[in-house]
Amino acid sequence: MKRKFYLVASIALSIFFMNSFYVSNVDAKVFTTKKSKDLLLSKESLKKIILDYENFCEHGCKYKLSDVIESKILESDKKHMYVWTHVGGEKEFGYFTYVEITEAVDGKITMKESYPSNSEVTRLRTKYELKHNPFFNAYTGIWTLKEKYTENRNFLATTTSYEGNFTYDSAFAIIFAARINKELNKTTEELFTALQQ
Repeated sequence: MKRKFYLVASIALSIFFMNSFYVSNVDAKVFTTKKSKDLLLSKESLKKIILDYENFCEHGCKYKLSDVIESKILESDKKHMYVWTHVGGEKEFGYFTYVEITEAVDGKITMKESYPSNSEVTRLRTKYELKHNPFFNAYTGIWTLKEKYTENRNFLATTTSYEGNFTYDSAFAIIFAARINKELNKTTEELFTALQQ
């Protein structure tokens, strides 16, 4: 009986590790969260809030963002930013974000967030003595702001859209998929709540 039990257990473990290898090396899970809404603020006002990273956190900040302990704007100009975010919860993470800001000929503002290149991560780590150990393996988030007007050029609203794509290259991606989606959607809702305060 014991021999049979150990044989079944051995087969089950082998299948688990085979599946784990397959998921983590071949099928990295990509999670997407998106939302779009017409808001009554101008695109410049909304842009200012979105880029106000240091005022987003879970406690004691102007805008609530769950699990965020703090964010620091490390470097910035009119078209680029480097931000460091410290996230708490069950486990703590710290990571750099590169933000690229562009405005099209038609007036649409786009803000693209992503992890910096490896060389930039090394530079930022050395210069600021901060860690870069994000939960996700890759991230791209895109905000777009486009104002709407009446035929008489009276301001109506700013169509505000966000789409975030997060890659989690882990054997546990499928197991925790529902929870990850829930948390990402919660974060998106909190961001849009901040834009309506």
